[in-house]
Amino acid sequence: MTISKWTVYFFVLLLLTSPFVIYRAIWLSNSQRTVAVVFDVKETTLVRPRQTYPIFQYTSSNFLITSPGNYNLPYAVGDSVPIRYYPSDPTNFLLDTTWDCWKDLLYYFSLPLIFSTMVFLAKDTLPRKIRLW
Repeated sequence: MTISKWTVYFFVLLLLTSPFVIYRAIWLSNSQRTVAVVFDVKETTLVRPRQTYPIFQYTSSNFLITSPGNYNLPYAVGDSVPIRYYPSDPTNFLLDTTWDCWKDLLYYFSLPLIFSTMVFLAKDTLPRKIRLW
């Protein structure tokens, strides 16, 4: 039985990325949706150029949570923002958009994906057909 090197490539890629995707899918399915309010917008003081970051405030089951967001988000004080938080750790939250829920996985895998594709496109790194038995 022989398989092509591209079959091996995509199988290995699927094998390496699936635990991270499954973890994020489980996190999203177990998370709670709520609406946070931008409580304050702060500015970094020791970094040039200066950056701003919002402070979100939202309620979980019995707590009022105040937590900082990412830098340079386009929110003003008083804006309502949909978020997702994990019930066992309410300070662990993501903005409830497709991009914000999945962007870190795209960042983590884009460079290794580009590098491994270049290696597989090189002429003699692997034979065209791989004999399994």
